[in-house]
Amino acid sequence: MFICNCTGFLKDKKYLIPDRDTLFTDEFREISGVSGIKPIRTLPMAPHLDCIVERSVRSIRSECLNRMLIFGERHLEYVIKEYMERHHTERAHQGIGNEIVEPPPKGEGEVVCQEQLGGPLDFYRKAT
Repeated sequence: MFICNCTGFLKDKKYLIPDRDTLFTDEFREISGVSGIKPIRTLPMAPHLDCIVERSVRSIRSECLNRMLIFGERHLEYVIKEYMERHHTERAHQGIGNEIVEPPPKGEGEVVCQEQLGGPLDFYRKAT
């Protein structure tokens, strides 16, 4: 309950994968267990296990957060939510042949710039 009530970012989640930092104590694991979240510990001395998370954090910082002034926790959560929404729907995905999830409209048309978050996230698409 404690973890879910803080910001809600773990609401309805089943697993939490903390690294082996000393911040994640037995008490932390106990609290997360009471909340219904199963903590899964990484292997010792295995830095490559969290490389995808590290790359994601780096992308969020370089493409978005380093270009903005963040005014509090709620603003940070909003910015990350907007970034992730764009990241999952409007960018080209390498895993699916550099295509976007929703293909652009066929045919000719004017290309317009759509801006998110006041400018740091611009992308171009055909006007519908």
